Amino acid sequence: MDADATGLRPNKEEPNMIEAKEYFERYIAWKTRSTPQAAPCYEAYTALDMNTLMREADFGIPGAVEELGERCLFGLNTETDVEKACELFQQAADAGHPDAMHMLADVYRTEQHGRKNLERYFQLLPAAAERGSWKSMFNIACAYYRGKLAYDGYGFNMDHAAAFQWSSRCVVMCQELLELFFTHQCSNELRDYFGEVYDTFVQAVCASAKQMIDGDGIDQDPEQALILLNGAQAFHQQRLGSECVRFTSLLKKIGG
Repeated sequence: MDADATGLRPNKEEPNMIEAKEYFERYIAWKTRSTPQAAPCYEAYTALDMNTLMREADFGIPGAVEELGERCLFGLNTETDVEKACELFQQAADAGHPDAMHMLADVYRTEQHGRKNLERYFQLLPAAAERGSWKSMFNIACAYYRGKLAYDGYGFNMDHAAAFQWSSRCVVMCQELLELFFTHQCSNELRDYFGEVYDTFVQAVCASAKQMIDGDGIDQDPEQALILLNGAQAFHQQRLGSECVRFTSLLKKIGG
């Protein structure tokens, strides 16, 4: 499924937004081959043992630096060190890693890491979304949809048109990343990451479609919603061999 199949445009509106191919190959995964002649298998940085990960991070590999930051943040095979995690996220973010930019903001979103600061969170979130972080794009869509009252007075004024723009961009980025995942040989570790991408894809499709159906912040356009949902449903059937219940429910709502 491409962007035309969903009726949504590719992510070209933000000049700093990363291409999905670079996102996948430079930041999310690394290539490994069983033999020089074999097709590459894409592996997740989460699969690296700590010594190898630290060595790769010392070489400045952005994916390794970001993964090391997550291990420091959550105390995975090392002591929890939020300060060190943030330093690593900043290093990877400076190298252009969208997920690192997301994590740099996300540490301030809740009390989980002892740093809740919604003012700081909303200062950092737009840059992560504009870079192309699929997580941040969906989060900023939610923030615009709910408005400041949902975030203790922080964030953005309620703007459902802006919410639609970001949820639509999230659909396109998630879809393009998933196409790369499904058309390349990938490890089980990487499947875990893309499970989250797929969950967000479904949420973003449904959010966008509902706004089209209801004319919520945008012109009512059930025909465009039908194109989006049918394209997403076809993709779900092709890749997973079944219908998505949430897509089916919305299609019934508009008689599709």
